[in-house]
Amino acid sequence: MDPVIEVIAKQIKTRLESVQVANGYQTTVADVQRPTRINAVAPLPNRVVFAQDDASDVEDLDGQGRPPSRAFAHGFIVGMFIMPAQTSTDPIETAINRACADLCNAVMADPQWTGLAIDTRVTNPGTWEIHGNGDYALAEIGFAVTYRVAENDHYANRA
Repeated sequence: MDPVIEVIAKQIKTRLESVQVANGYQTTVADVQRPTRINAVAPLPNRVVFAQDDASDVEDLDGQGRPPSRAFAHGFIVGMFIMPAQTSTDPIETAINRACADLCNAVMADPQWTGLAIDTRVTNPGTWEIHGNGDYALAEIGFAVTYRVAENDHYANRA
């Protein structure tokens, strides 16, 4: 059994893997990596990497009960390596914009994550930076998942 936030993280990975042209998106994800170590993912075309960011208390959503419940907003960062073909005539920003939009759409397909969360909010709809002497860009989005657990048991969903 995993803590609620780990179950949500596994669902995020599955949702990101569904980003395929065959599923109606403009981009096809090659694979999705959750790094086992910091900076341990090699850049490959359309590889997606995601990591958890900081969590914060959402006291307004804490609940009464025995035991009481605690609400948290947990941040996630998702990036896709963009490596257009040398023969591409499209601006790199077009590929970046499509990737960011597709990643946001996938994340927001079910903001409650099958009942595990209260809500999900996109906090950064798209940024990018150039890496590897201009060989590739990393397009990133950020979002926060708000969820509630029993105060004394982070394995117990109280959404």
